[in-house]
Amino acid sequence: MEIRYLEEFIALADRLSFGEAALGLNMAQSTLSKHIHALEAELGGELFTRSTRRMELSALGAFYLPYAREISALYASAGQKTRAFLSENGSGLTLGAVHNIQYFGFERYIVGFREACPECRFNVVEGEENELAAMFLRREINLFTTCVFEGETAEHEFLPLSQGHMVAVLPEEHRLAGCYALSLGQLKNENLLLPTRNTKMRRALDAAFAQAGVTPRVVYEGGSTICAELVKSGMGISLQPREAAVWRPDPALCCVDVKPFISYRCGLGCRAEQSLSVPERKLTAYLRQLGAAGVRR
Repeated sequence: MEIRYLEEFIALADRLSFGEAALGLNMAQSTLSKHIHALEAELGGELFTRSTRRMELSALGAFYLPYAREISALYASAGQKTRAFLSENGSGLTLGAVHNIQYFGFERYIVGFREACPECRFNVVEGEENELAAMFLRREINLFTTCVFEGETAEHEFLPLSQGHMVAVLPEEHRLAGCYALSLGQLKNENLLLPTRNTKMRRALDAAFAQAGVTPRVVYEGGSTICAELVKSGMGISLQPREAAVWRPDPALCCVDVKPFISYRCGLGCRAEQSLSVPERKLTAYLRQLGAAGVRR
């Protein structure tokens, strides 16, 4: 049984709204629904009764909810005590890393830290942005890679390591390819490939489109890994981080700035210093010694 499914069940039971629960969990509503169905299949019955007007806990849901809360609390407590034990008796740390951290040069920090502090066991857990944020909230990890967009306030301690902005990636022969920069208005009638819904990048783009008074024509929603091939096939224009766009240059594609900039800082999300283990403090100290707080371009 997935412990996160229990926590999602608890959140949904507290709110009795898929939309509100998904927003609070920082995940897509469709994903939450799929997880709840998986939990119901495992338990052998429906946890909620649904109608067009309201949602309620089923008899099974009401019966199981106290146990779900107890299991979730016990899991969180065990995790906290285990980390405290390792902090006092061990030398390891775990970093939650979003997919494709190489785009932002973070692997150089990992390699450099391992060379500078070989006594520290360094573990990396890779996951989606929302998964890492949920792990952080559950106190399963104390450090994770994240980004903060311009105008956004981080909900935790944040150590910036780099900065960048979103760009448009389009075929070399596209009529807009020769532009020095593109406004969102110029993309109004273009097919667009955008990041996954309910991610920070997507929310920042949606907010920028709304401010520009443009309704984007979205034909693809997902990661940037396959976007290059889709763009080359003529499917549309991809909006993605500049680092991802230029990491592997392709002569068939061009990268054009979007103005005004949709800017962000990438770095390390972490807890307050006093909540970190000795190895975790060594990592944050190492990053600050490199001048990370000054933000490199």
